[in-house]
Amino acid sequence: MKKFLFLSVLLVLAGFFSPAAAAVFLLSTSGAPAFPDTEESLSAEIELPRRSAVTIRMECPATPTNCAEVVLGRDSDLDGELGWSEALLKFGWDAGSWFVSSPATGETSFEEPSVGGPSAGFRFTFHVDSAGTPHSATARAGHSAILPAAARMAEEAGDASHWNCLRVVTRGGGTAAVRLSTRRDGSLVFVK
Repeated sequence: MKKFLFLSVLLVLAGFFSPAAAAVFLLSTSGAPAFPDTEESLSAEIELPRRSAVTIRMECPATPTNCAEVVLGRDSDLDGELGWSEALLKFGWDAGSWFVSSPATGETSFEEPSVGGPSAGFRFTFHVDSAGTPHSATARAGHSAILPAAARMAEEAGDASHWNCLRVVTRGGGTAAVRLSTRRDGSLVFVK
């Protein structure tokens, strides 16, 4: 019995602290609209547990004429689509600049790509604490940290454990591939 109990506790701890206990999903827009000014969007249900680390990666052609954005929020009417009034945080690429935006306050922060042309890769990471508050948010394009306002805007967006929907929007004929991954935050403590 003691051996079984020890093994059960070990498996639970391994699941809790293991990066393999992460949730990952991928959304991809087709990029083949009938007209170049057509908007395409996809919504997906998400879960951002308390005490977790969240990473959202977006790949898109970063051209001066296209837009690709990720929108996080709460689908309060539960229709499976994240409406603009339900959006809490937006970020991505818009016509030549990376951006992060708070729909609640109307504030948007833009940053031009670094010298050498626009990067097609964007990574947004943050942690959700035990109260559900997002903190330590960072935005990166390639290897460069960008958009310092991202940390404050993520915290102002409210309890991330209630965010239940992610929407990917493309305009201008571009495509976007978005990958969201979560893993539990934790530390291993060895006691002798």
